[in-house]
Amino acid sequence: MERTGTTNLALARRSVDPDTGEELLPQWIRHLAENRVPRSPELWRYRALAAGMGVDVEKIKRLAAAQWIGVELAEVDQGEWITVPMPPELSEEDRQVVLETAITAARSLARRKNPDT
Repeated sequence: MERTGTTNLALARRSVDPDTGEELLPQWIRHLAENRVPRSPELWRYRALAAGMGVDVEKIKRLAAAQWIGVELAEVDQGEWITVPMPPELSEEDRQVVLETAITAARSLARRKNPDT
């Protein structure tokens, strides 16, 4: 929102869950942006937010996993994912190093399990 200049109201108007038709309220979006939502949102909210932001819902789920349970989800191969625990005190640069290391290790282990692939 900060990068694009989008307001809470404008984002809320676009944030409609395609499955249920439920809409996000501008107040809820403000609380989310201010990190004042006390628990992980319901799945319909992820879908609505993805629709409002024009991104894939899987991206929203990955970001939510990082925020709410402290793990990064990383795709090792098409359709194969790993979870990587992330200590909250890591800098963004250190988080990237941990993530890249975990992906490299997972790919190496997968090649050992399936040397013909």
